Amino acid sequence: MLKKCTVLVIALCMVLALVPLRTQAADPPHSKSMIFKDNQVINGSVAASGNNMKSLVSGDVLKLKILGKGDPNIGIDFVENIDTSTYKILAMKVKKEYAGGGLEGEIFYNVKGQGAVGGKSIIFTWAEGTDWQWIYVDLGAANAGDVGFIRFDPYGESPVENTMITVAGIGFFKTVDDMNAFAATPDGQNLGSNEGDRDFPVEVPFSGTDLNIGIWLNTVSDPSKPGHYWIRFNAAAPFYGINFYLYASKNNAKGHWALYKFDTSVEQTLAGEPVAREDLSLSQDTHLQAAFEPMNPGQYIFYVELEPDQDPDPTVFYYVVACSSIDAPEGLIEYGFNGTKNPDYNGPLVMAGTVMFVETEGVNDYLMPLDAENPTTGDVGIIAYGFAALAAVLVKRRKVK
Repeated sequence: MLKKCTVLVIALCMVLALVPLRTQAADPPHSKSMIFKDNQVINGSVAASGNNMKSLVSGDVLKLKILGKGDPNIGIDFVENIDTSTYKILAMKVKKEYAGGGLEGEIFYNVKGQGAVGGKSIIFTWAEGTDWQWIYVDLGAANAGDVGFIRFDPYGESPVENTMITVAGIGFFKTVDDMNAFAATPDGQNLGSNEGDRDFPVEVPFSGTDLNIGIWLNTVSDPSKPGHYWIRFNAAAPFYGINFYLYASKNNAKGHWALYKFDTSVEQTLAGEPVAREDLSLSQDTHLQAAFEPMNPGQYIFYVELEPDQDPDPTVFYYVVACSSIDAPEGLIEYGFNGTKNPDYNGPLVMAGTVMFVETEGVNDYLMPLDAENPTTGDVGIIAYGFAALAAVLVKRRKVK
């Protein structure tokens, strides 16, 4: 009997040796993979807009709105470069409004601080349907090296305009099997379960949205103050973000933006505490989104500053405020700066930015003249909107109490 049991045990061991260890624990995604949580981007940033595309974080997802058919795409920066010789697979949990399958998209890749270039991209194919699906590209097979930036091109040409793609997470995995194993876990399945209630805002420009090299903040007229730019405006409805553009050096130039509730004068306002603030560290020219909890109607000053004394050579670290060639109507906004006007640009010096308003019934002109009276909070019912903060664009948001 003992011999029979021994033979049976040996035989079972030999059979098990030939069977894959299905219960072996899969390797988790890289710790700096990107997710979305409470209206914020975790472990990176997403451009506010790209070609024929806009972005918005709502709840625990990223919403990408395709505006036109031609080559929609958007830039995505991770918090650090990922070694794709180890974490070979870049995967995204996504869903699309357009149900058709077989369409191809493309993911461009590069190191952090660099943009999309030819020869560094991989094609992927969409599955049919509008349910959640995992798409992936093999960066290891492409010898991509370190990757800290991608440009997501969901379609070479979108089949329709004004359609949506929703992203629940972007992860780096060692193998496709690891990706599939994670997708089957509760964490993988719960990605995208909270899509929030945010919708794309009514965007109103200070003047225009064309970009011109306007004000250099690395050279100042008053050495006792840092390089800065401010713009004052009068909001007729609740708003929760400002999109703007800075030209910047490729050296992680440090600075910050801040939003102030206007108080009597510009000087007194800027001497007080901001209602929202975010530190910046820019490594390329960037569309930025200043995101904050919704603000009541009223007058505000939006302020951008370059941290002084980062290097004796002013060409090493710099911000340049992009200005629009379209001037604002008289009395609508006020602006000022401690910097140097670009001598090759002779247009207006109004920041080329937009204010993101909550769509509000009864409001036609969301930006009012500075001497106009504001509606009361009760008139627009800001409490009813219940918005949380939008996604921070470049770094973790720091709210000032």
